[in-house]
Amino acid sequence: MRVPTKSFCIGPASTVKAMMVQMDTTERVFTQNFKAGTHFECIEVDTLNKQPLQRVSIPLRSDKTLHFVASDEMSGWFYVITTTALGTGCSCKRPHCSHLETLRLAQVATA
Repeated sequence: MRVPTKSFCIGPASTVKAMMVQMDTTERVFTQNFKAGTHFECIEVDTLNKQPLQRVSIPLRSDKTLHFVASDEMSGWFYVITTTALGTGCSCKRPHCSHLETLRLAQVATA
């Protein structure tokens, strides 16, 4: 066996990490508005092994809206979706995110 000459990353890949929140609600989609600049507390989760990794504090500017969509794989956990002038993004990091479609359908249903 060859002895490694470089250090290796031990831990989950960044592609299976997502910023999520844990909520006790039966709703699949909900929205939270932040009026004043604040810090948003969430948890970085290894979605492959379904384990919380670390707490993360994200600074938010005033008048920021975050959307939360329930995870199908982890009961009680929600992915964070942000919308900016450049577009909408989900914390799941999947190329074809089903959470964005779930949010869009929920917005159409309440309109």
